[in-house]
Amino acid sequence: MIKIFAGNKTFYFTNNADSFSDDVIKFENSIDKDKLKQILSDSKSMEIVCLCDNAESGVRDFIKLFTYIAAAGGVVYNHEKKLLLIHRLGKWDLPKGKMENGESPETSAMREVCEETGVCNLKIIKPLTDTYHIYHQNGEYILKRTYWFEMTTSSTTNLLPQTEESITEVKWMTKAEANAAMQFSYPSIRSLLSQD
Repeated sequence: MIKIFAGNKTFYFTNNADSFSDDVIKFENSIDKDKLKQILSDSKSMEIVCLCDNAESGVRDFIKLFTYIAAAGGVVYNHEKKLLLIHRLGKWDLPKGKMENGESPETSAMREVCEETGVCNLKIIKPLTDTYHIYHQNGEYILKRTYWFEMTTSSTTNLLPQTEESITEVKWMTKAEANAAMQFSYPSIRSLLSQD
């Protein structure tokens, strides 16, 4: 199953809807573009189940309905097992950003972490689950896929928020602190860290 977050809505791409309640919106194989716009503009919370033979191919078809952006980021731990978080636009988040042309997700993730936090001595441990979210900007809906990597660092350099990207704070947090901060984060980030 693959989840795509859109504010207070969650799209689930799966081949089995048995675990969902009867009050979810269900689509089989495809979503009409007009119906999709109606769902996205609705202010109430909802779950939308997209039944498809294969979740990956269902998501690939769904992505075609949007302006698509690929991004990459890091779930970074230091030698004290503290997690690196950034504060941007009133929410705690993980360092991430748009991939540049020709750049691999791994290279992009390490570059973005370094640029946004000042932590540059990074080692990728493993890839994590990609996240997807939809947002509205300049009159259009954009779907962003973020490739995530667990990373470690032995860096003890001063943290340096990338203020031109509206980052106001960078902080190493204990597990308890990070859990508390997640109350003020995005559903996609909470979902990613809950798998960790």
